[in-house]
Amino acid sequence: MDKLYTIQEVATKLNLSDKTLRRWEEAGRFTPSRTLGNQRRYTIEDLQILDAIKHNTISEQKDLLTIEQAGKLCGVSPTTILRWENDGKIHPFITSGNTYYPRQKLMEKMEELKKIYIEPETAPAPNTPGVFIDPAPVGADYHPPAPEKTKLTPLTTRASHVSPLQFNVYLTNTLITLVLILSYHFFFNQPSAPISPQTGLPAQAGSVQGTSTSVTTDPRVDDLITKFQDFVSTQMLKDAKPSPTSTLKLDNASLVSGSSTLPKNKDQVSVTLPAQAGADKITPTTPVTVTFTSDYAPAKKYWVTPGEGSFTVTTDFPVSTDSTFNYSFLAPTSTPSAILR
Repeated sequence: MDKLYTIQEVATKLNLSDKTLRRWEEAGRFTPSRTLGNQRRYTIEDLQILDAIKHNTISEQKDLLTIEQAGKLCGVSPTTILRWENDGKIHPFITSGNTYYPRQKLMEKMEELKKIYIEPETAPAPNTPGVFIDPAPVGADYHPPAPEKTKLTPLTTRASHVSPLQFNVYLTNTLITLVLILSYHFFFNQPSAPISPQTGLPAQAGSVQGTSTSVTTDPRVDDLITKFQDFVSTQMLKDAKPSPTSTLKLDNASLVSGSSTLPKNKDQVSVTLPAQAGADKITPTTPVTVTFTSDYAPAKKYWVTPGEGSFTVTTDFPVSTDSTFNYSFLAPTSTPSAILR
């Protein structure tokens, strides 16, 4: 069972007065649970919601909607809400036990989501052949067009008869298909080379130049790339001078890495690099990898938004202490050179 806190304990933890908590309750901004003796009790989730109210992340407890309530507000299905979340268009408020969607942020994003997922001015006519219309568009007033009635033509029946020659052809095609499937299976499911514990690379792999441009779904290859990036970033940060940014020049690319800090009680920080450190190579499409090296509670998620010459790290909740993180990205270069610090 989760621990319950008194109003004095909550006030101490959130650096608030108990009068403020009672005033919020009287105003309807937050309603705690009560014991049989009518004493207030607060859960861990209650503390997270109260902290969000304190930092103006939400206005009141009622602003936190479930996925069903969010879908009803936006006039879409819960599946569409999940699709928006996976596309990074909306960001949920995650507590210790539930996932909510702030009402105000959904209202602010409504017009943008309407333009992205459905354009009334450019939407094709309902009867246009060969055009797919989203079955769950934005807007509560949307009514799908009635399907056009089509006159069905009765099918003529004929006796089913397969000649011996046709049967042999079908059997031959089936055997060829089975052979191709088995060949594909044995060819693409060979065990990969073992990982060397000294270098973290495959035992018989060649030297790595830059980064690979091939796309793979093998999780072992993904782990190998991640270990290599972490190894390079760690070595460069360990041997670097007091400057927080290091650049490793590779063939046709530079691996720029460094560290920064998300300040206490903040949920966003922008990192701007000097031109010699590769800032002129950062664009909105540059993939920037960020790894926190310290605890960033009570936040549960974070994401990176690259821009022109800088990038921004955002968490879904303000951090309780200064949280340090490492970052790295690949900047294209014209000629290879040595390590610059």
